[in-house]
Amino acid sequence: MTDLYIVTGSSGYIGSTLIDFLKDKNKPVIGIDKVEDKKHTNYLYDLKRIYPVIPTYFECKNISIIHLAAYKDLLESYKEPQKYYDNNINSTLNSLLMANILGCKNFIFASTAAVYGDDLLGEVFEDRSPITGSSPYGKSKVICEKLITEYCKNFGINSFNCRFFNPIGTYNGENIDLSDSMMGNIFKSIRDKTIFEIYGNDYHTKDGTCIRDFIDIRDLIGALYHLSNYDNDIQINTTLNIGTGKELTIKDVCDSCKKILPEFKFKYGNSRENESVGNYANVDKLKFLGYKCKYSIDESISNLFKYL
Repeated sequence: MTDLYIVTGSSGYIGSTLIDFLKDKNKPVIGIDKVEDKKHTNYLYDLKRIYPVIPTYFECKNISIIHLAAYKDLLESYKEPQKYYDNNINSTLNSLLMANILGCKNFIFASTAAVYGDDLLGEVFEDRSPITGSSPYGKSKVICEKLITEYCKNFGINSFNCRFFNPIGTYNGENIDLSDSMMGNIFKSIRDKTIFEIYGNDYHTKDGTCIRDFIDIRDLIGALYHLSNYDNDIQINTTLNIGTGKELTIKDVCDSCKKILPEFKFKYGNSRENESVGNYANVDKLKFLGYKCKYSIDESISNLFKYL
């Protein structure tokens, strides 16, 4: 079992939720971020400029690093590509250097479904589907995946490139995604009593709205915890889809929201530039490694809406 968890990007939605989860299990964990975490004490480092020095923890034998730190706004990355390449790639290089110096056993990387590109529709497979990374954000993650696999193979570190699909919901109500994501905007529209706008209904899908694979944040952090405790003597360097394997349209999710909260209202607006029609994960590899998602979209939304 892992005796120390190091979480980069610890003040973000996923990072802070993961730390809550680990602390609830009484696991030793430290966070690293360039932004101070108001909830948890963390090491303040800008990972794209310097690797963290954590001498206190050299005596730990089984260290797992969960590298979440990254810029992740896909649409912004088209406008500021250099910002994404600089931050995402250099923060990964320094995290790998830290992993090697500390004798890290497992390195878990937050990659993204955006590596599959904008024009790939339907079920996507880690080893068979084309990797185009259409956006600068997606391309930065493709580069990082390759760096991680090569580096970890060379230094005897287990590595898991985890391609996150679309995390939604909340673990305990304390970390709610209020970013410009779909569920973040739905949550804000209900809170502010406004009408949620779906971007476009003229795509080649069953109802004209985009396809996504939405994974409950509790399932996502459960998968990260499971992989962090990989304890086989055989080294593994692999890539995994982290999703549910279930195809949902944006309208499906809005219908679920309305079923749970009838006063929720939505309308159709114009399509956004560079919007991906969408795809969903094949999760056979994740299941093979012993993890299966638990929560349905209705369960995820019901849990989230408790905190309105």
